[in-house]
This record gives sequence, structure tokens and C-alpha cells, in this order.
Amino acid sequence: MASSESGIVYIGDFVHCISLTDLCILENHAVGVDGNGVIRLVELADKTLDGKIKSQGWETWNTVKAPEGRVAFWAPGFIDTHIHASQYPNTGIFGKTTLLTWLHKYTFPLESSLSSLPKARSVYTRCIASTLRHGTTTAAYYATVDVPATNLLATLAHAAGQRAFIGRCAMDSHLQPAYYRDASAAAALAATESCIQHIASLDPAHDLIAPILTPRFGPSCTTALLQGLGALARQRSLSVQTHISENEGELALRGPPGPAHGARARHPPLPRGDGADPEPRRGRGALSRQQRVSGLGHLSGARAVGPGHQCGPGHGRERRLQSQRLGGGAGGHGRESDADCAGV
Repeated sequence: MASSESGIVYIGDFVHCISLTDLCILENHAVGVDGNGVIRLVELADKTLDGKIKSQGWETWNTVKAPEGRVAFWAPGFIDTHIHASQYPNTGIFGKTTLLTWLHKYTFPLESSLSSLPKARSVYTRCIASTLRHGTTTAAYYATVDVPATNLLATLAHAAGQRAFIGRCAMDSHLQPAYYRDASAAAALAATESCIQHIASLDPAHDLIAPILTPRFGPSCTTALLQGLGALARQRSLSVQTHISENEGELALRGPPGPAHGARARHPPLPRGDGADPEPRRGRGALSRQQRVSGLGHLSGARAVGPGHQCGPGHGRERRLQSQRLGGGAGGHGRESDADCAGV
């Protein structure tokens, strides 16, 4: 819808960060948003406001005011950089097991069951609704290895109007259970391409949803798969998300860092003979400014990733800030645990 037709004008106090250290508070302001979700107007809500709105070419508009009678303010939507949408039903389940055991006991069986599209629809619909309800307007999602189920997640997020990165989990190593892995690196790349094409059919310009390459984590992927995904990321300028150095169980699968790389992420290879990549990130073309990595709890050396390999955290400071409830925020939105679906 063009801005010349109509829009929504939000009125009240607005709070947002213009940098990591600067907080901006706009008291008694109006923010006009067009039908495409683009902010067209930020003005003081005074007697001249109507004229300023009409100057946008809007013939009509709806006005939404922050609730009165209590401390309330408008704030930007949250950005969650790491959500396992496929694990939504397992939120809160862990017990006394370790992470790697937990994957095999709880996570992989659940994720593989989402090849049933009615079940996937139920799980993904609930996950998207919950994140939106708690104020997450942008999400980076992990799905499963299943192409139709991953495509369904993309379709549902797009229909709900949530800005999202959709990642099909790529994993072809023999450490993955036989019932839940890609048959080969070539098969994984072909399946990933199918998801990329589906997302393009929904949103060719990637204005709202976009694909994100998702090698699950080092022990899940062979060298051939990581190289293929790295090449795809470079060719298409695609983002990448994964996990690295997340727990001691992973680190026990490998020895200390070799001299070739010096200080770096201590991430495990697979046992000999299974074809998995012993150096799952460096040298495979997987690291870039568009990568989001999670875990990062066990890094060796001050420059674990190394020079020239800049990437952003999927867990950490961004997430902790999001988890703090904005008490009094209009609508009471905040990041709460039932929308925080994180795991390997």
C-alpha cells in the first residue's frame, strides 16, 4: 500500500537506543507508519500534527495512543538472533542430562517428527504467535532438515508479518542419528537450495523473510558440506548461522588447537573414518560478517576466531538485553522464557 492512501499514527512517549550506549526518549510524540510498515513521520504531538500527517499525502489514518493511567511507552520490536522454532514444545525440558545426550533424547526425535506437516504447522504457528506476542518482530529461526516443514515455517512467518530469517538445518555426518540427517553433502545442498527457492517465491526481494544457511554445528557437518555452504554463501551473499564451542562434551571430541591456526575456537572434529570436518569453521569459507554464531562458551585464546573472520554472536549480550522485561512498555511486551527456544 502506498503512503498516499493511509497509515497508522502512534502517539505517546517513545524510547529507543540510537547506539549501544545512547538512550533516546521522545516525550509526547507521534510516529506515523505506512501500510508497508515504514516509518514516514516522527513529530511532536501538538496542534500542528494533523497538518503534518496530511502533508504525507495520507487521506485517512488510524490513531493509536499509549495506555493512559499508568507508566507506558512505545519501544521498537525485539530482534531475537537465535530461535529453534522446531524445539518450541521442548521449552523447559532438560533435567540432569548433558547437552549432547539431550539432543539425542529429546531434540532429534522431536525435530524429526515435524516431517508431519500438521504437527509442524501446530508447532510453528504457536512459536511465531508467542514471539510476536512478546514483542519479537524479527527472528532468526532454526527449522529442521525437512524441506516441506522448513518451507512451511517460512510461509507461516511471512503470513504473520514477522520479519524472519529461515534456516534449514544442514547436517550430513555420521554423528547424527541415521533417522535424522542428510544423505550426503550434495543432498544437503540440494535441499537447502529448495528452501532458498521457496522463500524467494514468497518474498523475491527478501523485504520481510530471507533464507539463512544453517550448518547445525561442527560435529554435524562434513568438510564437503561446509565447503559447499561456504561457496553458496559467497555466491548469493547469504547469511549463515551456527553453533560453536558450546559445551565441554563437544570439546572432548578433539584435542588441543593445532599450530596452524594458533589461538582459535576449540571446536571438535568427528572421530576418524566418518568424514566429518576437523576444522569446522576456519578455511571452509563459512565465516563472514553475515554469520551469527551461538554458544561461544569455550574459546581458546584472546582471538579465537582469528583476524579477518568477523562474525556476530547469536547468544550473549544482545539476547540478555532482550530478556529484560520492559515494564510499562505499551502492551507489556518483553522477552520471556516461553519464547526463548534455544538449543543446538
